[in-house]
Amino acid sequence: MATINSTTTASRFHNLSPTMLADLIGELDRKAKAATAELDAAKDAFKARGILIAEGDAFAVMTQKSIRQTLDTAAVKAAMGQEWVDDHSKLAEVTSLRITACNKALAAA
Repeated sequence: MATINSTTTASRFHNLSPTMLADLIGELDRKAKAATAELDAAKDAFKARGILIAEGDAFAVMTQKSIRQTLDTAAVKAAMGQEWVDDHSKLAEVTSLRITACNKALAAA
């Protein structure tokens, strides 16, 4: 079932039906996840070998280390209370797409 938002603007995908657009998004998502997994594996191999810098014909890769600081929200909530956290938080509307394979795609795999 496709639903169309009347406020959509023209894009390079404007001529695709909702069904075609859903299939395109699903396929691109699958490819992106596969590419990300392959990239992560290659990066892990680079790090595991202890390579500091490597230069190929087209790209150079350099290892850099840094310290990342993150806020422990559970500790803040415990120390300050949920009401304080709510009063000092910013809200933003987020639109997400949940992408799942249809039964036809699963059967073909």
